[in-house]
Amino acid sequence: MATFKRKLKVSKTDAYVLNVSGWLASEAITLFTVTPQNSLLSIGATSIDGGDLKFLATGVTTGAEELHFEYSTATRNDCYVATLNVIDDC
Repeated sequence: MATFKRKLKVSKTDAYVLNVSGWLASEAITLFTVTPQNSLLSIGATSIDGGDLKFLATGVTTGAEELHFEYSTATRNDCYVATLNVIDDC
């Protein structure tokens, strides 16, 4: 499990990317979801750009949020867990 380097501030929105191109081989991702497990942040728009799973997140309250990613191609699917730290706003 990895942790995103850039932290998210409470009440702010920022963009993040999870790169899964090493898993893809020659296929294209057709669908992905990202789900926070503790409601410390909310997920906004998501998009797929090759092997990059992009999403917007807005901080709700401080703490270490565990994000569950699920993604699939036409023939395979996989999942990944990452942490995004939410900190107080300035």
